[in-house]
Amino acid sequence: MSEPEKFPWPEFFTRPKPIEGLDDYPLLKASLEDAAAVAAIVGSRFGTPRHAVCLMHDAIEFAIYERLVLSDQDIYADGQHTIGLDRAMNKCAALNIEVPLIGTVRTIQKHRGDAKHHAQTPNENLFSRMVAEFRIIISRFVHEQFGPALGSKLTQIDLLPYDSALYQCHRKYRNHNDAQALRFGIGCLIQRERLVTGRPVDFAASKETNPQLLVTILERSLETTDFSLAPASLAQTIRQVPAQLRNRISRKELAEAADEAGKAYALVDGIGPSVFEIKKARKLTEQLFQPSQLLIHGAMSWCKWQMGDTPRMRELSGGLSKLLRANPEVVKSFGPPYEMDDDEREWKWWEFAVFDGERWHTFHLDDRFAVSLEAEGIETDQPRRRERAMERIFQEFSEVCKGHIGYQGSE
Repeated sequence: MSEPEKFPWPEFFTRPKPIEGLDDYPLLKASLEDAAAVAAIVGSRFGTPRHAVCLMHDAIEFAIYERLVLSDQDIYADGQHTIGLDRAMNKCAALNIEVPLIGTVRTIQKHRGDAKHHAQTPNENLFSRMVAEFRIIISRFVHEQFGPALGSKLTQIDLLPYDSALYQCHRKYRNHNDAQALRFGIGCLIQRERLVTGRPVDFAASKETNPQLLVTILERSLETTDFSLAPASLAQTIRQVPAQLRNRISRKELAEAADEAGKAYALVDGIGPSVFEIKKARKLTEQLFQPSQLLIHGAMSWCKWQMGDTPRMRELSGGLSKLLRANPEVVKSFGPPYEMDDDEREWKWWEFAVFDGERWHTFHLDDRFAVSLEAEGIETDQPRRRERAMERIFQEFSEVCKGHIGYQGSE
């Protein structure tokens, strides 16, 4: 018997974990379990795309069924067989229940039929896009349709962060549909600003489609935002965003407004990181911090290398290793590393966070001074993002080393 088909995807999915507290939503629980199984197939590099496509289809279908049941819709055609995805989506349209990225849902539906009935495997590029957009679909549908009921349980479910799902929709539409790009651009900005300032998702805003009303929601939220940790220039820039967006929209410059919202989304992380407690972290430079404890809020993974990583990134990684080896007093100042032993090997690492001018990145530095960056999704600009993060990491550690007595360069 041949080995399971392997695909060299980056390991940016976490392993399935028990989903608790959803006994009142059995179909949704089944949906999330299927979504976790997709993550396991892709993240572990075992299993086949055919299995993953079938699970993606079922996850979407079960989530829709649960929402229809809550609207008192009969999802069974004859008491035993369900109505099927086509009729379920028609019912959603009639009830004004939005199913995100319908084009991708139909693509998954088509390839599920090919996989199940004809043993066909989607090509590599198409499969990677389906996986990435499937995560957006599940995240948005669960947040928007079940968020008010689930409340804090949402944080215990391994979903793509809601603001990130909206931002990916903004990117998908920005060259094709200005109105949708603007809607999701402002939407992701609202939710990101709430996230980094420790406030819950605004579920009312998640259903709003009028851009002027979305700007008003953003404006009111910014009025209560604490900018004390943000650079003054950044705080001023962000506070001006609502007026700029309203001006663009009034002149019907929707594409320009969408671009401004997307750029502001990237800057908001500078107000206060969402991935670690900056007030409890050790400040090494203005852009480099060492948190006082294991820092990650939510599911995340790291890797030293991903497909597409550039030669420049490898060069910077090697330079950083030389720099830290030449400056042991700096390394000593990091304190003892975290340790983990699984009986097969031992890990030792420190955790840091760096701001690259647009957003915070978390990363691990092991005891051999190799950096593991956040594992990125399968996107065309992933190599440049990782290279940019590594550039900033090297720059900031260079500044730290220069500030210590006995500084030695990496040459």
